[in-house]
Amino acid sequence: MRGAISELRARFPGATLQADYTGGTKTMTAALVVAALESDAVELRFVTGSRGDLVRVADGTQTAAVASVEGVRHARSMQPYLAAWERFAYSEAEAGLRRLPAPRTNLLRTAYVHARDFSAALAAWDRFDHAAAADLLKLYAPALGSTLAPYLKPVVVLAGTDSPARTGLLIWDLWKNALRRADNGRYDDAVARAYRMIEWSAQWLLDSRAGMKTSDLPAAAAAEVGVSPGRDGRYQAGLWAAWLLVERHVGGNAAQFIARQRAAMFDHLRHRNESILAHGFAPVRAGEWNTLHAWLECEFEPMLRAELGTAGVREPFPQLPQRYPGSATE
Repeated sequence: MRGAISELRARFPGATLQADYTGGTKTMTAALVVAALESDAVELRFVTGSRGDLVRVADGTQTAAVASVEGVRHARSMQPYLAAWERFAYSEAEAGLRRLPAPRTNLLRTAYVHARDFSAALAAWDRFDHAAAADLLKLYAPALGSTLAPYLKPVVVLAGTDSPARTGLLIWDLWKNALRRADNGRYDDAVARAYRMIEWSAQWLLDSRAGMKTSDLPAAAAAEVGVSPGRDGRYQAGLWAAWLLVERHVGGNAAQFIARQRAAMFDHLRHRNESILAHGFAPVRAGEWNTLHAWLECEFEPMLRAELGTAGVREPFPQLPQRYPGSATE
């Protein structure tokens, strides 16, 4: 049947093929329906009419009808792209959905547009374009449902004006982004993001709690941690010096964390420096990432959560969803 359909399409490229599955054995009927559904150029038809029993249609009442299969074909064509959400591949989902023709019926077209734009919103979020993500999610606020609605408020904060709470959420977002890269086996990318998260956390805490910017430290603070002036005369602190200053000038959970985890952090930073995206020449292996991940999850994340709470963020948002909310035909 597939061969016949392919041959007819080649011989009559402008024609609409009709496959009538009325009659025949159950196997033949099922096979024809499957073969016809695989090709959008085939119109699936059947014969209906009045009947007084389950044996046959009354003679003279037969009418040819078109089977409504757009929903089935639509769901089938969208499924591979919606499945990309499982890998956080929102850009792949968006690109694939944009290549599909919009359905003719309003209900299916609405479901298609939602799937396309929700994928676009999370693709923007995943590449740190929070403004574009916020614009799309706000546009569909009434239709977000329980899966996406919890992300609307945090993405608006992420896309908003600078504040300690926003900076803290940006750091949290970077952590979640690192976990998504690791989930896809991109461990060097994950480590690079994790390193930046650790560094940015110290910068955020020093700026918001002690009024110090690591890009231009007071001379006295720089002297405490052995930072020398650069060519422009400014004192600039790297990650390690920044955390030493956190211990001395910030206090609270962050100071307790670095006092307790100083040796562990130094060891993890040494492994990071060997990454191909830092100063080394070999890719980060799964085992190396798992060791760093365990430390970040058990030691760093609780401290970060506590500091977010101090900045006014009661509960940071969860990881971005890995399942498309609802079906493609809803």
